[in-house]
Amino acid sequence: MHASAPPSMQGAPLACIIVPTDDPHLSEYVSERYKRRHFVSRFTGSQGTAVITHDQACLWADGRYFLQAEQQLDPSMWTLMKQHTDGCPTVEEWVRNTLSEGDAVGVDASTFSYSTYESMQKKLDKKGIKLVPTSFNLIDVVRAQLEGEGEEGGSGGKVGGGE
Repeated sequence: MHASAPPSMQGAPLACIIVPTDDPHLSEYVSERYKRRHFVSRFTGSQGTAVITHDQACLWADGRYFLQAEQQLDPSMWTLMKQHTDGCPTVEEWVRNTLSEGDAVGVDASTFSYSTYESMQKKLDKKGIKLVPTSFNLIDVVRAQLEGEGEEGGSGGKVGGGE
C-alpha cells in the first residue's frame, strides 16, 4: 500500500505519516491486529519504521533485516533505508530534509513512548515541522476500507506488492 496522498486530519493535510512496528502496549511481540507496518510494506521483520509521504515510501531497518527487506519490499514503491550505515539518515533527519517548514507529520501517538515522541518532536522543531497525533490509526482506516471492498488485507494481503 502506498497511497498517492496521506490522509488529512481535521482538514489539515499531513505531509507524511510514520508507521512504527510498535503497538499501543509497546510490546516486544506485536499481535496480527497491530502489524500495521507489515500491512503497508509487506516487510515481516520484527523491527522497522515506515515513512510515507505524498510521493515516497521508505522503510528503515537494521542490519539483521537488510536482505529480508530487499526481498519483501516492492522496489517500485519502497526505498530501503539501511540504519546505522554510512550515509543513511535517521527517520528524523530524513523527514527534516524532505519536508518543508510548517508541514505536519501524522503519528498514532499510542504507538510511541512519551520520550520517543518528545525526542522526535524536538528534532523536527528545528525546521518547524510538527508531529500531529491522530485520534485514530490511519493505517487501520485504510485497512478497513480495503477489506470492506473485498481486497485481501492484513498479513495475507496483496497491498504493497507481492511476497
